[in-house]
Amino acid sequence: MDTQNAFFTWQSLATLAGTATATTAIVNGLRQVIPSLGSAAWLGLILALILCLIGAVVDPQSGQLILARPFATYLIAVINGFFVFASATGLSAGGATLVHGSAAPIGAMRGAESGSAIGPRKSVFWQRWL
Repeated sequence: MDTQNAFFTWQSLATLAGTATATTAIVNGLRQVIPSLGSAAWLGLILALILCLIGAVVDPQSGQLILARPFATYLIAVINGFFVFASATGLSAGGATLVHGSAAPIGAMRGAESGSAIGPRKSVFWQRWL
């Protein structure tokens, strides 16, 4: 693979920034094509955990699977998954702030997303997950 022209490589995906960006892009993309997902917090957490567990078993240099890892490796991958999730929700909230022009608290956005008294739900890429 030509790494100079690639958006993601195994090396970039093995970083906190790369995994958080991938989690954010995938969850926001899925929310665009499947509006019934609603709150995507659970999806973001599951995806972050899966990406970190994949990162624990894939050698970033060769891309080969190495399943015989110590238990601590998988435990650290789960902890890293929560760090990735926290970073991804921060990216999502930051993008929503840029799009909507305000830094409203997370709970304040819930009424607008559900289409209550404020109006119908708008389909935009950057929305808060929580």
